[in-house]
Amino acid sequence: MAKNKIAQQNINLLDKIKYILSNPNYFFEQVKNEYGIKNSLITYISVSLFSVVVAISIDFTMSRNVSYFWLFYAIVVVLSFVFSFAYAGIMHLLAISLKGSGTYSDAYRAYAYSMLPFLVLLLIPFVGSISIIYSLILMMIGISKLYSLSKGNSAIVVLVPIIFILGLIVLTIIYLFWGVRRSSF
Repeated sequence: MAKNKIAQQNINLLDKIKYILSNPNYFFEQVKNEYGIKNSLITYISVSLFSVVVAISIDFTMSRNVSYFWLFYAIVVVLSFVFSFAYAGIMHLLAISLKGSGTYSDAYRAYAYSMLPFLVLLLIPFVGSISIIYSLILMMIGISKLYSLSKGNSAIVVLVPIIFILGLIVLTIIYLFWGVRRSSF
């Protein structure tokens, strides 16, 4: 009965974080009924800004010179929002091509909510770096629930964009390295 009561009301930010960490299957069943990306975007922005404020506070405490940190964090926040929309778009196209039955909003919700643990845990050295793996697993669960796809297909939807992005990074590094070596002869 408690679960039904929670399902009928909007889940607040702390409950969202609790459910995404403790019961992601239940969580994504609940957000399946959300309309659009408003709630997920507000949640993503809130947690991102919280993480940035904490990171700036830590940097200020450690160095007392945060003049360049503000610019760095501003650029990171803007790029993360642009990336969130692009990544959700790629996931949506892949999910649809695999016969998924969701919308772009579903892909964005899966991305935004799945990244919450990463955004919070990123503040903890080492743990933050590996927490991206947990967020990717959550994203697979979200895509599976929101698009009615198998776990295997949802893994494809989540991992193919990462492989593509990593491939572009490797090719860019190779090109830059090869270009530098070639021009030095």
